[in-house]
Amino acid sequence: MKIIFEKIECKLWLLGSLHIRYPDFPQNFLPKLYRSDAKDVSLHSNINYLNQVKLLASSAINLSLAGFVLEESGQHILLENFIEYFPMLEKFCIYWNDKNIPPCKNYEKVLTSLQKFPAFRELMFYNLPDNFNIHTFLHCVKHIKIQFKTKLAFMNESSEAEVENRLEEIVDELNKTKNFDYCPTLIWSYTLRKLKLRKYAPLESKIDQYLKHKRLNL
Repeated sequence: MKIIFEKIECKLWLLGSLHIRYPDFPQNFLPKLYRSDAKDVSLHSNINYLNQVKLLASSAINLSLAGFVLEESGQHILLENFIEYFPMLEKFCIYWNDKNIPPCKNYEKVLTSLQKFPAFRELMFYNLPDNFNIHTFLHCVKHIKIQFKTKLAFMNESSEAEVENRLEEIVDELNKTKNFDYCPTLIWSYTLRKLKLRKYAPLESKIDQYLKHKRLNL
């Protein structure tokens, strides 16, 4: 449904879902907002200001962010420095931007913060560049003994063979591991998902079994 904000005379109280996918954030929207209790929020503008994200997603249990998150001063703020504002989250998805400027650098801090959220279930990193430091991320997941689902998605269909081979080796190693004391990371790429499903599917099944076992033992 298309809404013409200029013709709205009352304040808006958001419930349910909010999805903003305009390249430029609609500035005429915020003056009309009274309150946001939206539970499912996607903010995919090229630039999102932290005060806007906090206002729109303070009650969110599912949050998806793309583009840059900036402070009011215009300075880029990393995920690890604002994730604590959203303790109600159950699922969080963040997209790497086209300029390959990482939205976070301290994976251990991000994962540790999310581990403390009472109902958190899934962290997803999408559109990862080929130079993403996957070994550092996986080390943090194992070291902290993460108990929620993590997913890394490499969306580049033209990734170099060296990158795909490295991802395949990691998946092979995870598939060979019989017992985990943490939830292993699901690794997605076009090659693994479409051409080598026989390797991708067992890892996905292993993760599902781990989480199911965890729920049964709560």
